[in-house]
Amino acid sequence: ASLDLMPGGLVYGLAKMGTTLLSLGLAKEVQEHNIAVNSLWPGGTRATEGARVLRMLRDDAPWVSPETMADAAVIIASADPASFTGRSVTDEEVLREAGITDLSRYHVSH
Repeated sequence: ASLDLMPGGLVYGLAKMGTTLLSLGLAKEVQEHNIAVNSLWPGGTRATEGARVLRMLRDDAPWVSPETMADAAVIIASADPASFTGRSVTDEEVLREAGITDLSRYHVSH
């Protein structure tokens, strides 16, 4: 979650911060049961239909596939719950921590 909000993004930012706080608190509550809870966020705007409708995708910037989220979610779900819990991370952060440093395969043409 970030405090850098797009114009008109106050409600979205508030919901994102609340969701993050909820997941971090829940992680503490269930850790004794070996259950992991994390917040996974996109590292930026993803090339989705919603982003196209909201005109969030700029033609001069590389578009990033939503597959980054899917791949990051698989990595998190496969992680040891005792060592990967109570985190708020971006998809790109998770991929890089897993050793995937070349993210160019996720760039899509427009």
